[in-house]
Order: sequence, then structure tokens, then C-alpha cells
Amino acid sequence: MYIQLSKISFLRRFIIPCAIAVLLTGCGAPPQTKPAPSAEQTAETETAALTGGDAECTLADVSKIKVKEFNLGEGELKTLKGFPVPCPLNGIIAVPEGTGPFPLVIIFQGVYAINDVYKDKICEGYDYLVKQLAAQGYVAMSFNINVEYTFDYGESVDYGWAYEIYKQHLAKIESSSAGEDAGYGVDLEGKVDTGDLHLMGHSRGGQIAEVIARREKSEGKNRIHSLFCIAPPPMGIFAEPLPDVPTGVVISEFDEDVAGSGQKIFDEIQKTPGRKCPAAIVYLRGANHAFFCRSFARGDDDRADRLTRERQEDFTARYISQFLDVFSKGGAPSGLFDTSVPQPRRMYGYDVVASYCPPGKVSLLSVTEGNGQVTAKGAELRYVVQTINGKTLFRHPGYPEELPLYNIRWTDRAGAVSVAPETADFTPYRALSVYLAVDSSDRLNAPGEPQALTVALKTRSGAERSVVVPKGIAALSYHPGEKASVKEFDGSVTEYWTGQMPLGDLRIPLSFFNAIDLGEVSEISLSLDQTDSGAIMISGMYLTP
Repeated sequence: MYIQLSKISFLRRFIIPCAIAVLLTGCGAPPQTKPAPSAEQTAETETAALTGGDAECTLADVSKIKVKEFNLGEGELKTLKGFPVPCPLNGIIAVPEGTGPFPLVIIFQGVYAINDVYKDKICEGYDYLVKQLAAQGYVAMSFNINVEYTFDYGESVDYGWAYEIYKQHLAKIESSSAGEDAGYGVDLEGKVDTGDLHLMGHSRGGQIAEVIARREKSEGKNRIHSLFCIAPPPMGIFAEPLPDVPTGVVISEFDEDVAGSGQKIFDEIQKTPGRKCPAAIVYLRGANHAFFCRSFARGDDDRADRLTRERQEDFTARYISQFLDVFSKGGAPSGLFDTSVPQPRRMYGYDVVASYCPPGKVSLLSVTEGNGQVTAKGAELRYVVQTINGKTLFRHPGYPEELPLYNIRWTDRAGAVSVAPETADFTPYRALSVYLAVDSSDRLNAPGEPQALTVALKTRSGAERSVVVPKGIAALSYHPGEKASVKEFDGSVTEYWTGQMPLGDLRIPLSFFNAIDLGEVSEISLSLDQTDSGAIMISGMYLTP
């Protein structure tokens, strides 16, 4: 099954080779005025229909921004035994117009075909992103950390060489901002606020960004204000928990390298109690691992189900720009980050499955075997586990270990599943979120067809309001793939689904239910009345601030 294959790939690639003003207090979103209910949401209406548009983000004009290639010579690195290690301090940088100081964004490169630590300038492949971020008011840079990915000089511990290169660049950036000329080839005097850092990384670079954020925190530094990971490998390998800063993730549908392992970042954060900062993840349909960086070669972008390099870059720039606008500049939350509106069906014109976890998100459901909270009528309800031993074909990316799920299957429109929530008072919150996915491997789902259902809230006094979730909502989309099998070492055959089936937020603003008393909710009902048959997986239900 998939999990077995992913585990092997993980071992081969990572263990064996090594293994939202300035941020708001507590990282929470600014308070918002509850939107006035539309006609379909008034007390006279018992059933509303969920909507959800296309999240928007306008890119800045980059015509006046110049990306400067720099070479500061060599830095100083040593092995654990004191031997010198080549450390070229080269890369690219772009600076906004104006006086500053500006926040500093650092993008850590991934690893790709490194033959010469000096000449192979993989970091330059992020020039499109560096330029756009500079146009939006950030000093942005990416520098050479090739030595971290080679074994010619031994192996650094916990990405120690990348950390040392990072610190040497920060020292030079600070001196340049103070008026000295460190050799970046661009005027940095008064331009950089190194107390306002935002770290990003692609592939292994995402893992490095996470490690550096954690190391800085352990050293008592609080200057890293967000973390963004682009198609990263598994995080938290070296230590837990993940850094408590606003965290953004994008993973790709056709990732030939890490197979959506970055999903685990979001899932772990969603389970972390007491976290103060938000997290968001987007599963980008049609994307691959390589097209986030122009230095990574790939030649199969002409298929109808794949994004071109230009379109993948466009999405990445927009998503990161919107993320930073909210979590660095203090912009008003919109789209994915605005919990007072439904989850966007698409983002910037691209098909996605997206989820958002703000601080204060409260679980309503414990997914466990034999849990009396959940009952089914006219439908089959099973507790299943996605594991490494193939108990289910369901393939949620990023999980090489047990993932508890409720499998709901129905064969007519009379079925329903009811949940007795763990809290009855919904009034402090903005939205109800169901974390689910269509189980495309089940024959009860028509190939290529999305699912639909109705969500109702009932109160102890007997009042009830419903919201129809129509076809087209991203979290209930069909996930392409087919059944396949692999012969195990013991001769047994394991079936698996070739495509990924990412869980996503089905977010319903509680304003849709404002005709009833949200302080005494006794039941959440999922009525399977919109399609003749189907099968879905549910991992959780939440109240979202």
C-alpha cells in the first residue's frame, strides 16, 4: 500500500542521506464584525446553500525591481573535527523602493544535481519570488547552501552548516543596513529590519527553515515571525513541537519527490494544544515538485492535468503574498484566512484543497473506535485506520503512521450521520469545520464526480437549521487515481490507490445558522441526501474562531 511505499521513499531520501502591523499579539487574527446575514440566512429560511468563491490576490508591479546576484567570497565552516569546509557566500537579493526598514524574507533552496558547491547556483531559481516579494515591500534573498547537501566534506548535524551560513549572511546584512558595504551590490543602508524575519524553504529547504526557526527560539531569539514551506519533506524530524509562528504550506498533486509529506506539518499543528499561531495548507492540483524552482528541470508540463511552470510560479507568488500580507503586514484576513466566509472553491483561479487552523480552534469530535458520539441511520459507519499495513486504500498525504478515520458509506438518499458535539456553546466561534475527503477508491463514488451533502445543527429545544453543501466545494472533490497493487517481500499482495486523497476543511460560517440558539447545540447532522451513493472519510470536526 501507499504508506509502505512512502515509508520506503522517506527512508531512502531523508533518513539514509541524513534523516499575521507586525505580528499581532498571540498571532491571532484581528477581530472582525460579524457579517449581516444574507436572504438565504435569515430566520425565515430553514435551509441555506453553501457558497464559496475564488480567493483573490493581486500581484505587485515588478518592473522597477532588480534582482541582484552577489558574491561575498567565502565564509567560515568547519567539520566536527575542525577541518575547513568550502562556504561560498553567494546568492541573489532584491530590495524594495523607499527608505525602509523593510522585513527580511529568506528563501532556502532545495537540493538538485549539485556537482560544484560554487558553480551550481540553485538558489537563483527563486528569482521570480524574490522579485515579487521585493515589489511588495520586503528585502528578499536566497543564498547558496549547496555544501549542506553534499557528502564530500562529511555531514553536518541538524543542518548546522546551513545555520552557520544563515548567521554569516545575517551579520553581513546587519552591517550593510548599518551603512557598511558588505558587497551585496545594492544599497542596503537603513533598508533591512533583521528583527522581522520570515523564513521560507522549498523541498529540503523547508526543513532547514523549520530547524533554524526552532534553533533561534531555543537561543532566546524571537525575530522569526513566520514560516512558509514549499513542498517540504517531513518536519520535526529532529525535535518537536513545530515552531509556534504563523505557518504556511503548499504541497503538489504530482510531487515526484516527497509525495505530499508536508501535509503532516498541518495535521500535527492542528492536533497541538495551546498553540498561539495559525497554520494553513494548500494542496495544489496539477503541480509538481520541480516547478517551484527554475533551477529544477522537468519536461512533462504539456499534459492537460498539469500546471505549466509559469502557472505554478504564479500561484506560489500569490499564495505567499497573501499569507505575508496577513501575517506580516497585518492585512485584513481574506479568502482562506477569513473564517467568517466559506472556504474558497479555488484560489487565484487554481484548483486546490485548502485548510486553515487559527489559534483557538476547538475539537468537537474524538475519532476513536466505539465512540458513542457518532451514530448512523441508513448509512454504514466504520472506524478505520490508514496504516502502514494496508487496512484501507484511502491515501491521505503525509502520514506514514496510523491515521484514525470514520468511513461513511451510503447507497440511497435517506442516510444520515449524527454527532453529539463535545461542547454545546458555539457562540464564541465563527465557523464549523468538518475535516474530510471523498474516498475515491470506493466504487460508491462515481469516477470523476464530486460529492455533496447537507449539514444541520439541532438545539436542545428542538430548533434546527440546515446548509446544503453542493457539488463543487473543494473538500468534497473527487481525487483522481486508480487501484494498483504491489507484491510484498513475503509474497503477499497489497492494494493501494495511485492518487492522493487529501483531507480538507469543509468550512461553514455559523452565521448560516443564526436563526437558532447557538449556545445550546446538541447535534450536528450530516444528511447524505444530495447524491444516490458515496463514501467519505472524516478525520475531525472543529469550531473555528
